[in-house]
Amino acid sequence: ETDLAYQDKTNFDYFAILLLCISLEDAYQMIDFQTDYCVDLCSAVDYPKIDFELIRKHFYDWEHHKEENILTYRDKSFSSPVTGTTGPSHHTTWLDAMDDSMSTYLDTK
Repeated sequence: ETDLAYQDKTNFDYFAILLLCISLEDAYQMIDFQTDYCVDLCSAVDYPKIDFELIRKHFYDWEHHKEENILTYRDKSFSSPVTGTTGPSHHTTWLDAMDDSMSTYLDTK
């Protein structure tokens, strides 16, 4: 047996989210929506503290890097929103990295 009142509310939420997504005009509005949505989701669960504003900033930077140079934006590294530790840059640029095996990726050269 299902709770129809819950189903109606859930269906309404999905429809409202769909309408909102359709109205988003650029990548930055999409980033804001996704960040706010994740904040909302995580508020309902027992999850470690995450710096969602840092995540938003990282995605803004990532989008800017992508607009700046589509061939090099993947070569950037960012700090963890949980630990604050910045990941190392990969030893090979994305454009030159033809071997996507785990062993090559983990190789520090």
